This record gives sequence, C-alpha cells and structure tokens, in this order.
Amino acid sequence: MARFHSISNKGMAIFDRRIESLIGGVEVDLVSAPIAPGTHRLEIDTNIGGIEIYLPKYVAYSIDGGPVIGGEDIHDGFGLWSRFGRSIARLFGMKKKIPDRAVPNPTPDQPIRIELVIYGGIGGLDIYRLDEPPKQLAARN
Repeated sequence: MARFHSISNKGMAIFDRRIESLIGGVEVDLVSAPIAPGTHRLEIDTNIGGIEIYLPKYVAYSIDGGPVIGGEDIHDGFGLWSRFGRSIARLFGMKKKIPDRAVPNPTPDQPIRIELVIYGGIGGLDIYRLDEPPKQLAARN
C-alpha cells in the first residue's frame, strides 16, 4: 500500500521535509489545496515502490533524479483505468483521496514552480497533471 501525502493535510509544510519510503510506494497530492507562489523543492526518497505525484497544470516543474529501475511517465489527467476505477468508486459512494480536478490557481499572475528531486530505487515515477475546474464551476464553490 502506498504512503499518502497531501497538501490539504500538511499545507505548505509538505515541502519542508523529505518524503521517504523504504518499502512501498508514495502518493503525493498537490492538487487539493492552493500552492503559494514561488519556487518550492519536494524531495522524495524510495527504495522499493513507485511514486505517483498529482500536480496542477498551472504549476511549472522540473525533475532531478528518478528511479534506478522503472520508467517515468507524465500523464495529462487520469489514465483510462484510473478514470474507470474512479467511476466505480463514485458509483458505490466511496471517498476518493485525489480530487477530479486541481483547486483553482489563487494567484494566476504569479508563477509557481516545483523542483522535484527524486531518489528512486525500484519502481516507476508517474506524474498526473490535472486541470482546474471550469471558471463557472469554480465560481459556484
């Protein structure tokens, strides 16, 4: 089971400490709460297990490092199987850890950049880029 880290739980403190996992994957949610403008560094260290990072599309990012064994994939939204699984979960009223869309950018005129530093062993790196809700939906919430 993957260790779950969310900006909605930790706030900007998620960038203060390295996220580590000896055995088991890491799942990082950066879409469920606003990210302050500026450049932030997120370090993730795994020995055995994949890494999934959920980023808003309005955030610029760079990747330093990566898994020793395993690939890197950047996804535009959720993949087909993820969307199917999310639909099934919704049908049965199950709570989702990751929202369908990123929270709106609180400061569209100020850049947000995240430097991802990956110390990976065995396991892939998947980055999911999520859209903001359409303007009319954001205004209602």
